[in-house]
Amino acid sequence: SGVFTPEPTGWRYQWLRSGNPIPNATNRTYTIRNADAGTELSVRVTARRSGFSDRTLTLNAGRVVRMPIVREAVTLRDAWLDGWWSWAVVIDNPNSNCVFNGGRDFPSSQRITIEAFDANNTLLDSSTRWTTLLPGLTGIHGMFTSVGSDLIDRIEVRGPNANDAICITDSDWGAIEFNNAQIRSERFSSTVSGIANSSFESDQTWVSVVAIVRNSAGSVIAIDSGSIERLPAGRSARFEISFFDATFPPNATVELFWNL
Repeated sequence: SGVFTPEPTGWRYQWLRSGNPIPNATNRTYTIRNADAGTELSVRVTARRSGFSDRTLTLNAGRVVRMPIVREAVTLRDAWLDGWWSWAVVIDNPNSNCVFNGGRDFPSSQRITIEAFDANNTLLDSSTRWTTLLPGLTGIHGMFTSVGSDLIDRIEVRGPNANDAICITDSDWGAIEFNNAQIRSERFSSTVSGIANSSFESDQTWVSVVAIVRNSAGSVIAIDSGSIERLPAGRSARFEISFFDATFPPNATVELFWNL
């Protein structure tokens, strides 16, 4: 109340999302909602006192950014290379207007680090990626190569913080969707293929496609990734991922994710 003279006797509040009034948000405090992710919040405060004209002040409350969420983190021991484990993580960026840029020129806090632990909470190995998290799901694949004879009990993911986000109002970052996914197994190898469809307004190069293959019980039986050298803007491209020395059962299923 120090900005109003004389002292007001009444107050009115209206919370704003990107400058627009939020329905029924007229209390002194406001609880953040899912619709606020990636937007600027502010509050319009009106001071009232009998005999004086109302005075209004708008205060900025800041941008709302939700933390990325790890939706899936799986690992699988390599059948041929001793001490090697393949891993894949799926990270959800729930902010429709914000990205977390993992380029190598950005601060280390924006890197994504995947760590492998045994059942005694001993850190066995780690991998680092500089993957950009666009809105929605991002899949990342890699290998642990220094586990030795130990067994991985779980993997943990450390990545950017909410204040590392780059946000643009009413942005359309683009996305990739998959269809016609097919699994083909031969005597000594298998392949996963399909079509990637882009909604980006520019060509995307070296798009990584991550495949997680499961059996009918839902257990992970294979993890790998491939790349699309060029995915034309607003168009489609075929991809194929080869799994050598792996034959999948007839009822196997595949989950597909991407990253840039």
